[in-house]
Amino acid sequence: MKLHLNDSSGGYIIGGCGAGFVEINGSRRGSSVLLSSELGAVAADLPSSAAELRGAHLRPAAQIEPRPEVFLLGAGGHSPPLKMEWLAVFAEIGASLEVMSLPAACRTYNILQGDGRTVAAVLLM
Repeated sequence: MKLHLNDSSGGYIIGGCGAGFVEINGSRRGSSVLLSSELGAVAADLPSSAAELRGAHLRPAAQIEPRPEVFLLGAGGHSPPLKMEWLAVFAEIGASLEVMSLPAACRTYNILQGDGRTVAAVLLM
């Protein structure tokens, strides 16, 4: 899926995503990534699927400073089932987590970032 955003304010933009990849600012990544509108792609030890994802994997996202207004989790072609341990990580800091498919997370990230909001996304390949 190729995404387009009419925004010239800079920042980190997702140009496309598909089976096993996400393109960030023209650079294609083939593994899961933590992306922040403020920091770009952040090193994180992330699994490739939501089934393998544990709360501990999400701690780096919850510790991003400055704290994003919105946290997204995108995985697969359909929204993965929500796990309470994921929510607990963000509840500890008083934040929420929006869980959706990978394409929906990529689109939502771009929209929020384009609106000038701070956003972080865990994108599982």
